[in-house]
Amino acid sequence: MRVARPSSLLLVFSLGLACSRKVEEPAPGPRPSATPAASAAASAKAPLTAEEKREKGVKLHNDLCNAAIKHANVVYGRPEMDPKGLDLLSLCVAHGNIAWHKCVLKATTPAAVKTCEERLLLPE
Repeated sequence: MRVARPSSLLLVFSLGLACSRKVEEPAPGPRPSATPAASAAASAKAPLTAEEKREKGVKLHNDLCNAAIKHANVVYGRPEMDPKGLDLLSLCVAHGNIAWHKCVLKATTPAAVKTCEERLLLPE
């Protein structure tokens, strides 16, 4: 017959206590009906206006891409020339258009910049 070592019993007992603890969940309360992320997602799916459709077909010059990326970096709380903006810059060089440029320059929150990107910059 095999006898369990005291250290093994202590380990099993401590693991059993750790697993049996209940995580307290916050009390249910009123939830906001529309979060900023939800409203940004809804506006990303909104149909394009006639002006946006027309301007989406007008290619953007690289200098205007740079200006838009600098603004987007500032909105995200980064320095104007932050390397994290390179992904967006490459998208702009490939698919940049006047409608996206106008939208990004009006954006004041990261969610608004993301909405502009989803609606007007990413290819369909």
